[in-house]
Amino acid sequence: MRLRGDALRLRDGLLAGAPAGEIAAERGAHLILVTLFLHPIFVPHARRVSSSYFAAGDARLRRRVSAALPPKSGARLANWFQKPVSVNRVGDSRERIAAPAPPLAPLDSRGPVGGRYTPHGRLPATLRSRGAWYPRPVRRIFAVIVVATAALGVATASGSSASQPLERVTVISDSVAASIAYNTVARTVLASGIDLDLQLAPCRRLVGESCPHGDVRPPALVVLVPTIKLGTTVIVIVGYNDYEDTFAASVEAALQALDKGGAKRILWLTMRAERQSYLHMNDLIREAAAHHPEVSIVEWNLYSRSHPEWFQPDGIHLVPIGTQALATFLHLTLDKLGLVAPQPPSALTIVTKSLPPGRIGHPYSTRLAAAGGGPPIRWVRSAGAIPTGLHLRSDGSLTGNPRVAGRRLITLLASDATGLSATRRFTIAVLPR
Repeated sequence: MRLRGDALRLRDGLLAGAPAGEIAAERGAHLILVTLFLHPIFVPHARRVSSSYFAAGDARLRRRVSAALPPKSGARLANWFQKPVSVNRVGDSRERIAAPAPPLAPLDSRGPVGGRYTPHGRLPATLRSRGAWYPRPVRRIFAVIVVATAALGVATASGSSASQPLERVTVISDSVAASIAYNTVARTVLASGIDLDLQLAPCRRLVGESCPHGDVRPPALVVLVPTIKLGTTVIVIVGYNDYEDTFAASVEAALQALDKGGAKRILWLTMRAERQSYLHMNDLIREAAAHHPEVSIVEWNLYSRSHPEWFQPDGIHLVPIGTQALATFLHLTLDKLGLVAPQPPSALTIVTKSLPPGRIGHPYSTRLAAAGGGPPIRWVRSAGAIPTGLHLRSDGSLTGNPRVAGRRLITLLASDATGLSATRRFTIAVLPR
């Protein structure tokens, strides 16, 4: 249907007609426009107008409008509806002229006074009710839209709240990272937000036959990969037991095996350079990574260089504090790559129950542990004095060389990235020489 003619304009909240020609449209379209325009201002009046019009027909609307709206706006709207109109239906070229209707008897909420005002009798109860804003077909359309929108919102909320599959990460290592398997804190830190698969075995090599550990020779990396469900991300901490002169070929063979196994991303840790040969072998790893875009070098050698307290006397294998440091380092690396699923923060608690005693003239090293919260966890002293010669790092490392014997009572505070915090009191005993 076309609307050509009287332009409608809303002035000071009242509807006025501005004659400009003929109107070619159904009265129902007119009233929908009026109802929508006046809805924010005349909600109660619009309800009565829409209900009466669609039940009683065009001729009855003029009187109904005059009674429903305020005097001025009602008169203007009634006059507008009294104008001759030309109706041009789709597929029908015939035109008919609607003459002004005769005056009507007064109407009340129960129907006409003194006679029926529609050829079908009284209004249906649903249209007489206060809630009948629009005719039934329109209300049904609105109801379908509301229900569909609500269902879509529920489905979207359910889909977003449902847990997404975690990134499967396979860690293949020799004895350097084997301690992660039985260090509860380290394993918990590394597994947070990922699907962790640990493939750890002492004496493992990349290719060939691994060196014996007791009575067992673990499978080399190229032998292991086809027998396991490899993660899309693989962390490689292998090479300490391989031969320097064949290391380049071993690395290439390992990368081919990982590619066939379905690895999409390979994180290869550099070896801690306690031997000269490890420096050269680290360079070979970097050269291989330059030809394999799926390989990223993780600089464990650089990261651990200034932390001798993390290692056993050989400078390669880890003590418990070093195992936790390695797990934290790996988890931070995965998080920077966007592979760690966000986890809702749980209550932050300090796991460490007590601190080991120290002795004057002997190096002291321990690491505080906390569970829950959102990493990273930061540690500070909140009360008391740390024994002279010892230093507390923000990562929870307590190291140094105690110089004064005695017992100290201190309170340490752990806080996380979300603002959670926890405190615990500790006693540190420093023994004489």
